[in-house]
This record gives sequence, structure tokens and C-alpha cells, in this order.
Amino acid sequence: MVEIRGRRYESVRFGPFPILCMRHIGDYKLASVTWQKLLGVAFSKGLRPSSMQIGVVYDDPTITPVDQIRYDACLVTSFEEMEALGLSSAEALAHGIRIERLEASLAWRTTHIGSYRTLAQAYAGASAPEEFAVLGVHGPAP
Repeated sequence: MVEIRGRRYESVRFGPFPILCMRHIGDYKLASVTWQKLLGVAFSKGLRPSSMQIGVVYDDPTITPVDQIRYDACLVTSFEEMEALGLSSAEALAHGIRIERLEASLAWRTTHIGSYRTLAQAYAGASAPEEFAVLGVHGPAP
């Protein structure tokens, strides 16, 4: 457990697992719109509501212009469930969804309690590359 920018982060190993993801570009305050779109398509295709949700943060909102902040809303699924969904590549593309495999990686986890309006504070610490780099962790490539 480490503390960066006043928030506690825990080192965890993730993956590998298949994911359905959708890119959000812009203010974190509007990330809920991306989540609603992704969840709407996934649930309409039969994905169970208990699927793990992961937000992949690429940019530090304290230094990146708000209209250039990148964030991926991701739903973790299984290979079997992915096949059962029957979501074709064309259909996924039409909805802006990417079907990918999140490789095994070391990541930082924190718990955000509150609205999307205060989410940027959690992500500011999670996306502090220089502070995590000192600890030997480097973020994902977008």
C-alpha cells in the first residue's frame, strides 16, 4: 500500500482476461455517459450485471487538457461468455466497443466513493507516471 497525492493505492496483478471496452475522451465528470452506453449494449446482449468493471486511466488530469483526457471503461468477461454474447466485430464497432484481451499486468487499485464529479481526484493520483515510475510501475500504452 502506498500513498500518492493523499490517496492510498494498492498494488495488484490483473489478467489476463477478455474485456469489452469503450474509449471516453474528455472530462472525467462525463465518464458516466460512456459507462451507460457500454453497459447498455453489454446487458442487452446478455452480459451479467456482476461483471467486474475496470477504468483504465492514461492521462493525468492535472496536466492534460480536459478535451484530451483518455479513459477506457472496461467490462471483464470470460472467453466463454464472450462467445455466448454473440457480439460481432461489426456490431461492436458500430457501438464504439472494442473487444480486447487485457494482458497480465501490475496495476494500482484505489476505491473511489462518490460521484463522477470527484473521480478526477482519484485518477490524478493513479495517473501520476513519475511517482509510480519511482516504484517500478509504468502505465499502459493507449
